[in-house]
Formats: sequence, C-alpha cells, structure tokens
Amino acid sequence: MRKNKGRTNRRRIFLVAAAAMTLLIVCALAVILNGQEEYVPQVQAAQMNVERSQVYLDGKGYKLDKQQEKIHKQQEKQREEKLKQKQETQKDQKTAPKRIRPGSVKPANPGSGNKKKPDSGKKKPDKRTEPTDPTKEEPTKPSKTEDPTDPTDPTKSEEERAMEPTIKISVAGGEVVNGTRLDFSVTVTDYKGRNIPVFSESDGSFMVSCNGEPLSSEGADGSKTWFRTALKDGKNTIAVTAVDREGHDKTKTVNFTGNTSAAAEVTGEVYVSVSAEILNLGAFYEGTIEITRGDTAKDVLETALSQAGIDPTFRGGYLSGISRSGIAQGAYITDEVRTTMEELRKTEKDPADQDPNKLKEHDFYDSSGWIYSVNGTFPERGLGSYKLEDGDELNLIFSLADGVY
Repeated sequence: MRKNKGRTNRRRIFLVAAAAMTLLIVCALAVILNGQEEYVPQVQAAQMNVERSQVYLDGKGYKLDKQQEKIHKQQEKQREEKLKQKQETQKDQKTAPKRIRPGSVKPANPGSGNKKKPDSGKKKPDKRTEPTDPTKEEPTKPSKTEDPTDPTDPTKSEEERAMEPTIKISVAGGEVVNGTRLDFSVTVTDYKGRNIPVFSESDGSFMVSCNGEPLSSEGADGSKTWFRTALKDGKNTIAVTAVDREGHDKTKTVNFTGNTSAAAEVTGEVYVSVSAEILNLGAFYEGTIEITRGDTAKDVLETALSQAGIDPTFRGGYLSGISRSGIAQGAYITDEVRTTMEELRKTEKDPADQDPNKLKEHDFYDSSGWIYSVNGTFPERGLGSYKLEDGDELNLIFSLADGVY
C-alpha cells in the first residue's frame, strides 16, 4: 500500500511541475511578443509623385487632395482666359481698318468697300522715284504674287495672306464656253503644298458653286476634283471656298461667259467597243465617237450604246447592266472557261434562269459584271469620273470573275 501511494504522489508532483513549466513558457512568450513593434506594410502611396495625381490610394481609404483640385481648376481657368483673349485679338485684327504704307502696292480691287477721295487734280512727285509726267496716269499693277482674278482680302495681314490655301480652277476668267454644260476641275493645296480634298475630317475641305448653286463632285483624278454644271447665256460665276487643316481660309471666284446657242466645241475622238467575248456573243458595238470638253467615259458610252439601240442601267458611275431584245440569246461558256471558274471555286448558275434580253451583273456567276479599260489599262474609278482625251481607246467588257473576260 505504502509503495503504491508513493508512486501516486510522485506522479502528481510531476504533473504539477509540467503545468507550471508550460505556464511559465507561455507567459515568457507573451512578454516577448508584447515588447515587439507592430509590423506595418509599406504604403505605396508614400512613393507616388503626388504632384502628378490628384486622387490616389493611401492604403487607408479613398482620399481626394482638395488643394491639388483647386490648383487644377485655377490652371484650367487661366487657359480658357488666354484662349478667349487670343480669339478676341484675332477678331480685332480682322475688323481693324487696313493701313496702307506709302509706296506699297495697291490692292487688285481697290474699289471694293473703299471710297476714293476726290481728286484735286494735282499729284505730288515721289521723292524716292524719278519725276513722272503729271498729265499721264500710271495704271495700277498687281504684284507678282497676286492673281488679277483673285483680289486679296484687305482685312487680312500679309502673314495671313501668305498662309491662305491656293485654289486653281480650270476655267479661265473671261473665257467664252459654248454648249449647255461645263465640266471643270478644281485643285486646292495649303501653304505647305499639301492637297486639300473636297471633304475630309482632318485635312481641310472646300466647297464649289456655280451661279449660287452648290455643286457635287463628279470624281477625283489625282489632285484634281471634277465638277459639272449647267450653263446659262451671259455671265456665269464659279466660286470656290476652301479651308485647310489649320483653319486658314480662302475664297476665289471666276467669271466667264456662256453661249448655250452654240454647239460645244469638239476636242477629239475616241474608239469605243462593247463586247462579251467570254460568253461567245462577240461585240455589240464598235466605232468612233467625237468628244467635247470634259466628256467622261460614261458620257461616251451612253452615246455609243444609244447608237447601238442598247439601254444601259447606271448606278452613279457604274454600269450594272444593258438590255436589248435578244442581246444574251445564244450565250454559252466553253469547257475551258468553266474549268477555270471551278478552279476559282465559282458556282455556275442555271442557264434557264438567264434573261435573254439582258446582260447584267451576277449573270451566269455571282462574280460577273461589266468592267472597262482605257488604252489597255483598267482604271480604279467609276466611268463618270474618268475624263477621256483625243485618241483614247475605250473598251467595255463583260467579265465572269477577276481576270476572266
């Protein structure tokens, strides 16, 4: 009994000692941890350049820098005031009376908007030049840089006039034009020589009118843009107003005389052919057509098809089809052409669906249509915008696909 009781007492003492040791270790660790500094992760906002940002994250919430917002608003207000002041200065310069320096070249049109002082009959000789005969009047001569048909704007400074767009019109001032219509071109460039199109969002633009009626473009040929207008007897006026990408503007007018009772002058002749060789139908028309000033490929084709008794269908400057009784009768495709179309993965349509009195786009194949060439070259623009010249050869061809005709 005593032996067992001794063992039990020793076990209790050991457990109490272990518990006390564990408690001591826990207390020691608590003291050590309590003495350590709290770890705080580095705030990235402290490394930011706050001068470049009004709003940023500081790690503790979303915060707005009121002081920087105030500075920003002040800067924006200053910019607006400077811009407004600049616009008012430019407006004052345009409306201010033009000062003419002694000895400077007179404007090409001195009478527009200005009243002449009464002539006293006496002229003072210019001390810087040789004396002139007072009985003779010296005519006003435009400067070398001025266009007599394009008077300068007296409200603009020399620097502003130097930056105006350059406008070229193919009709000469005072010219007599016979016929009932006129085709002419307009070329507009800015002061750096860059082309200004008839309309764009970033490169400037220009507008054209004749006798007060606005005109639409008939197409472009390089830097030239073509227009067509009906003529009236007597005085006709073409006006072109242009503005470049920097806002510099210019208006030019040309006055000419129309003679609608006289026939338009013939400027040459062109050879014309209309054919569908790929369908083994041969040529529908071959001949020579006289052309007048400004005639396009569309104008000439309308004349040729009319002589052949064929009715054309145009969509703008594109010929979509022609019609005449039996014009497509007997059309067929050779095995060689059919093999070529199969290699191009084109599917032939049912011949029974073909209208024998018409030959139009998408006939026989979905890829078919009318194409034209001038002097062996296929232009990349519509028939209505291609101007023909004397000696040109115009061919209208029916094609089944690109390169198959």
